[in-house]
Amino acid sequence: MVKLFRQAAFGDEVSDIQGGLIRLRGGAPRAIVATSSLNYQGLAPEQQSRSVQAFRDLLHAQSGPLQLYLRIRRVPAGDAREPERAGFAETSAYYGALTRSFINAHLQDTPVYQREIFIVLGPVDSGRQLLRSWLFRFDRSRDQPSIVASDLGTPLRQRAEALIEQLRRIGLRGQLLSDDALSKLLAELYGRGRQDGDTGPQRQAFAHRADNVEINGRHYLSFVVNRYPGEEVEPGWLLPLLSFKGELHVSTHILPLDTDRMLTLLHHRIRDLRADDLAHLESGEVDGTTMRTLPEALAVHQALARNEEKAFAVSFYLTIGAADPVELRSQAEALRASCRRMMLQTVQPFFEMRQGLVSSWPLGMDVLGRELILHTSAVTTMMPWLQEDLADADGHYWGYNKETGGLCIFDPFDEGRFSNANIAVLAHSGAGKSYAAASVVLSGYTRGIGGIVLDPEAEYGGMIRALGGTYLHLAAGSGHAINALDPLLFGVDADEPSDQFSDVLDLIGLMCGRLDEVERAQIAAVTRSVISNSKQTPVLGDIWHQL
Repeated sequence: MVKLFRQAAFGDEVSDIQGGLIRLRGGAPRAIVATSSLNYQGLAPEQQSRSVQAFRDLLHAQSGPLQLYLRIRRVPAGDAREPERAGFAETSAYYGALTRSFINAHLQDTPVYQREIFIVLGPVDSGRQLLRSWLFRFDRSRDQPSIVASDLGTPLRQRAEALIEQLRRIGLRGQLLSDDALSKLLAELYGRGRQDGDTGPQRQAFAHRADNVEINGRHYLSFVVNRYPGEEVEPGWLLPLLSFKGELHVSTHILPLDTDRMLTLLHHRIRDLRADDLAHLESGEVDGTTMRTLPEALAVHQALARNEEKAFAVSFYLTIGAADPVELRSQAEALRASCRRMMLQTVQPFFEMRQGLVSSWPLGMDVLGRELILHTSAVTTMMPWLQEDLADADGHYWGYNKETGGLCIFDPFDEGRFSNANIAVLAHSGAGKSYAAASVVLSGYTRGIGGIVLDPEAEYGGMIRALGGTYLHLAAGSGHAINALDPLLFGVDADEPSDQFSDVLDLIGLMCGRLDEVERAQIAAVTRSVISNSKQTPVLGDIWHQL
């Protein structure tokens, strides 16, 4: 007999992955949207205001639960061995392999951390409501039951599409994860390689202790944020979390609440605060807490009544991971120090570490349920897109960010991202400016992108020849020269005046000395004649002979 409602074991949270959705054990679907990064700290004030307003609109547009998930992990290093030249037919492929080998060697020596932000959407109906209904049916041809609950995936996909458009207004790119991407994400979280035929994580052996949980040799420790900063903060106050050097899972569960219900609760709270205020006045005591809280409660009540704000149930969880208990304790102290700088008060959910880990992962499951009620302005300050991680898959390796530890990999030739990209290399003498410029040329070569280098100090000759390029010595007696008439050969009409034609006349005037109007007109006529009638590529010498 199949036990439909057996006690949940670790790894049973997800039952299936299908159609770009994950289905939890109770049958409720979840959609996960991967987002790009945004350098909020580097934006102009007006751009910051637009991004914050777009994030407010995103929160107000949600009709169901929302989870913001931030994952920080060390970038794994691949094979750092230098490849053999004989194994590559093309030189560009060989140099590309050398570049990857260099990056892997750097990753082995220097810890570099990658930041990923996902948004998890859940249906309006909770999993508990689903479990009270008939969810399953049996088929004679199968041993396992199939889910027959109402299809919640379609409205969830529609919410995901609307969310991607709202992310675009913030300045972010969003993408709904496919089945393969979801399987890969879950395999990374549960610490197991993906097997053929897997549709989700399998039950895992774990050791649940009072202050941590161990899964497949990996130790995890969770924290619950139960008090936020006691003063007014601006978006960006979560920046110290982005600089954490270690494995970190940050989850913010956001559930929209009914405004009428919140107005009623606030009305009762305001009544109690006023009663306390009157009692203190009669006794002659001064309660600073009531004096501060009552005006704030009145302001929030009025904002909710005017529909300027909305109320949300927000729970904030932090989970760190380490390879052994000693490293876990060190990471825990570092995280506590970061929280103290942000004026966050955290507590450990003792004997509930498994629930804390599941609540911190992108499953849309708030198992701990340690939520606090916040209004829109407070939730908006928790926007996680604060610093841009330049970690494009097919970009050029520049180095790593000293502040965040993230990789700096981006493609300066990506026309979709940079309409007119310019690169300035500023450094003192001997710092490696020429090396940096040469690395960009070499990186472009490995991806089929050519380049033109002006080399007044003859620094790039060896590299250009090694890449099979042409190196020209533009000097007197070198045998190489620039044909000043080349721009005129590709004009639409030689008789029409153009900037290139005027430049040629100015060049001839500079070479010959000052030209009056008659001489300039004669040279212009001869130049047009040479360009129109020459059977070979015309040069300045042809103009000289006709003159």
